[in-house]
Amino acid sequence: MSDSNSVTPEQSAGNEKDAESPELMLPCWRPVQAVNPPKRNPALIEGVVRRAHVISLAGKGKGSKTWTAIQLAVAVATGGEWFVNSGFKCAQGCVLYIAPELDSKSLDNRFKEVALARGDDPADIERRVMQWPLRGVLTSKGEPPCIEDIAKDVCARCNYGDFDLVVIDSASCFVNGDENSSHDMRAFFAQANVISEATGATVLLVHHMGKGAKGDVDSIERSRGSSVWGDAPDTPFSMLEIFPPGGEEVTDYLEDGERAFVLDDSGLREFPSIKPLHLIFHHPVHRADVDGITAEWKPKSGRRDGGAATAKVRKLQAAERAHKCCDVLAAEFIAKGIGKDGIAAKEATQIVNEVLDETIKATTLKGYVEKSDVLRVEQTSRQRWRVVPRVPPIGSPEQTSLDV
Repeated sequence: MSDSNSVTPEQSAGNEKDAESPELMLPCWRPVQAVNPPKRNPALIEGVVRRAHVISLAGKGKGSKTWTAIQLAVAVATGGEWFVNSGFKCAQGCVLYIAPELDSKSLDNRFKEVALARGDDPADIERRVMQWPLRGVLTSKGEPPCIEDIAKDVCARCNYGDFDLVVIDSASCFVNGDENSSHDMRAFFAQANVISEATGATVLLVHHMGKGAKGDVDSIERSRGSSVWGDAPDTPFSMLEIFPPGGEEVTDYLEDGERAFVLDDSGLREFPSIKPLHLIFHHPVHRADVDGITAEWKPKSGRRDGGAATAKVRKLQAAERAHKCCDVLAAEFIAKGIGKDGIAAKEATQIVNEVLDETIKATTLKGYVEKSDVLRVEQTSRQRWRVVPRVPPIGSPEQTSLDV
């Protein structure tokens, strides 16, 4: 190294001896641009991951990983939230969904189911999402494709900017080598980075967790195989199913068929870590647990002693909150003699928030009304709804006509 206080021309060039050293294979170095640094890549998911970066999602088998990945693809295609009420806002763009496991027809139907459940237009999905069905597909050599094949084909077929998100579900299908080898897995992630840099797209790698309960395992160590799975992604996520404390049943708190999960990260490269996000899965979509019903729930191997009383209190608080919201709306119907025309969702939400001095989202209020004995939800279009009474309120035109 030079004894001077600045970089020499020879150091700055970095490639001056290339002609004399044909064995050199790596790019040359360059000065750090600290005075006028280039702009960072824009975020694909606000506060979570940037474009042209890699995000991983590890989960147990049959742990709703594919549904989670499809929801992200739909959110990007529509410019919506990843999970309902999660605040994970996505930039709108085009998606390539690489599917080596799920058959093509099933994937098409899953996208439609998710879009409809979220209130999105399936036509938007069809315009902005491409699927690459590779189930049972072999290369010209008669072998299953590996990540190098995927990267080569994507780079050959795509221009920079054609896609904003590339989903590989699941990534383990394309591992070329030993999943437990750090050398082989670094090579795998190098190819994932080739895809992201060549296309400008964020790459989502869906991966499996190892066998056994993972509640007491650090998030960075939950992925199956080498520890590179926790270190290499820019945004490494894991998702575990959680259960009520004290041996209580999930159905004591949630509807039949609903499951609960917690999503957390092991450190984000570009953003602060997220607060663990509790999700309730009502087939086929997840919603954020904004009412705190699952706040005390833990994975199977987590510490589960205590906390049952708190969970019961939270459930009662949520039920009381729902009752108050419906009471406010019922009083509005009676006071103004509103009949079958009902109250539009936006107005109903505004009335409840003003009276209770709270911030309740329209989607949350809709869930409350759907469980009410005196009110119900009436869809006026695919995305619009209103609150109407189950029976005409006193003083309404309908009630007056009945009295006559």
